[in-house]
Amino acid sequence: MKSDPLQVQVDDTWEMKKLHACGGNEWKIFRVGLDIGMKCINCEHRIFITRKRFNSYSKKRIYVKQAPNKISKIEK
Repeated sequence: MKSDPLQVQVDDTWEMKKLHACGGNEWKIFRVGLDIGMKCINCEHRIFITRKRFNSYSKKRIYVKQAPNKISKIEK
């Protein structure tokens, strides 16, 4: 099984390349699985997208929720 190259975790905040209809481009991850569930920080609209689409649409990670005694990669 391949590992996730972007290390996406629940409660991370990501900046996306395209703007949402409300004008925001920051999204909070609320579900990680076969697909990725994201919530717009500006209007709280929730969407599900595939990992492949997430990898192509994501710009950078803004906030990383760190668990105790774990090191997180911040760069893409």
